[in-house]
Amino acid sequence: MNSKWARSRRLLLRELHAEAHVSAYVRELGWKVHEVRRPYPGEEEYRVIWAANPQLMLHYIEDEVAERSFVFIIGADAELVSGSESVFERRLNAVTLDELIDEVDSASSLEQLSEALLRAGVGAPREFDERFFSRIINALSHPSSEVREGALWAVTYSPWSQYRERVLDISRSDPEEELREMANIVAEEFAEQERGEQ
Repeated sequence: MNSKWARSRRLLLRELHAEAHVSAYVRELGWKVHEVRRPYPGEEEYRVIWAANPQLMLHYIEDEVAERSFVFIIGADAELVSGSESVFERRLNAVTLDELIDEVDSASSLEQLSEALLRAGVGAPREFDERFFSRIINALSHPSSEVREGALWAVTYSPWSQYRERVLDISRSDPEEELREMANIVAEEFAEQERGEQ
């Protein structure tokens, strides 16, 4: 993929195994399977890539961490990618941005909140979005380690630089060793991003 290609946000689907649903629609459009990646146990997620042409592609991924699948579109034409995102969101009945926010706000247990935060990270816009950021950054300071873990996972999917200081705080001082280690990994990713931008 050309580094200058445009990319949509991840469109979160409503189940883990949704390939048949996605495949049926892209076949209607005349898109062809470009690549299938079947992972070894514990390796990268299962992925299928369809192509409308060499410059417009749809990636389908089954994400075992989020326990959902998602798709995203990449292409040489940013306007076409944006229009395709809207069409695929509607036709695949993907979880909308408002629904992702509502899931966080309406969670009735710590487990539900942790899972909703993770999914919000998966499906968040690619560019900084205050609605998502405010909920995830607050959850990174939640008294429950389960909720903090869900929020950290969310950051791994949507690593906006605005999270960096809070992630560093967790890596240094969270009472849970597992979360300190996880935050350390995320902090390293932020450092790599900064090095890449220099």
